[in-house]
Amino acid sequence: NFELAYSLALDMRQAKRRLRKQLDTASKPMNTARNLNNLLVGTTLTLYEDLRRDGKPIALWRRIGLDREYRRRFKTDSSFWSSGQSLIEIYRTLKADWERSQRPE
Repeated sequence: NFELAYSLALDMRQAKRRLRKQLDTASKPMNTARNLNNLLVGTTLTLYEDLRRDGKPIALWRRIGLDREYRRRFKTDSSFWSSGQSLIEIYRTLKADWERSQRPE
């Protein structure tokens, strides 16, 4: 069916744009996320805004096994959200902290 194929092609194109935008967001500082209270209905959320809406960042770091390192670096969630580092930079820092902790002394 041509209509179904066309619809699927549009969906794939939109998904590709969304992924590209999310990857772009992950390289920006965390403090660039807009305040969720100031967004209008229908606004497309960035990756950071999705993360903020979904709750505590510790859940993200727990899923990938870096929750201890996260808490050592960020005593409060607000310090995470106001960070001048990007999500990619934070991940690399936390992973390096974890790797150092795994080395025998």
